[in-house]
Amino acid sequence: MAKEEFEKLVASLYENYKKGRINRLSDSTLYEWSDVERLYSLICMLKKSENKKNLYLLVKDFISIYVTCVERRDYGYDFLNFDKIFNAISTLKCRESLELLRFFKRKLVDKGFSEEVVVLINKIKKKQYECAFSEYLNSWHNLRRLGRLIVAWITKDIYGLFFGLLSLLVLSIFFLLPNNVCQECAVFAFDKNAYSSNWLINHALNVIVLFFSLSDKVDVSPLSFWGIFLLVLERVLFWVIVVKYLIKEIEERYL
Repeated sequence: MAKEEFEKLVASLYENYKKGRINRLSDSTLYEWSDVERLYSLICMLKKSENKKNLYLLVKDFISIYVTCVERRDYGYDFLNFDKIFNAISTLKCRESLELLRFFKRKLVDKGFSEEVVVLINKIKKKQYECAFSEYLNSWHNLRRLGRLIVAWITKDIYGLFFGLLSLLVLSIFFLLPNNVCQECAVFAFDKNAYSSNWLINHALNVIVLFFSLSDKVDVSPLSFWGIFLLVLERVLFWVIVVKYLIKEIEERYL
């Protein structure tokens, strides 16, 4: 089939779909499984077309119709094929794909597909990270986008949270080093316990004890404005990392 003929065919099929859609919008139960198959075929054709301006709305319709029809199917056939949804959104822009995945999640929550929601949440988190990463690469000097990337990375999974806390711990060890290497540079008074004969290992162990509040004998007091600033910053970053992760989990799973 010639390219022009293909484009005309896709445009004609889309116009026919719109006419039928207008007549059925008032009652989603009018849609049958055959409508799902035809709409999916139209999406696959539109993905190959040069004119993809209607693809976002078409996929959104497909998600609504697909979830409704799956819910009404007989035992053994009432399961969701995630690959169809993921394939439908694969050529869309990252943020468009992310919004459609969130829309898909809302539909699943409404219909009571609780197990499927858990699977989709992980996909949404990965997509959030992909979007934040690609946007940061396009504008690496933008601090807001860097912040989005860090938040997306930390909240992506439990490993992100672990590495976020580990990074903060390493920074804490570094900022408290002046007490050992340069007394004139010190901005903290660091009361330590003796855990190791090696000063660096002992320093790191004391910071870990301080970080997790494991001993009342290990304490840090600021000696200057910068000491106060760094301690406050460390506490704020810790709670931002943990609270942001918890809020994200609650939003994704229950809202």
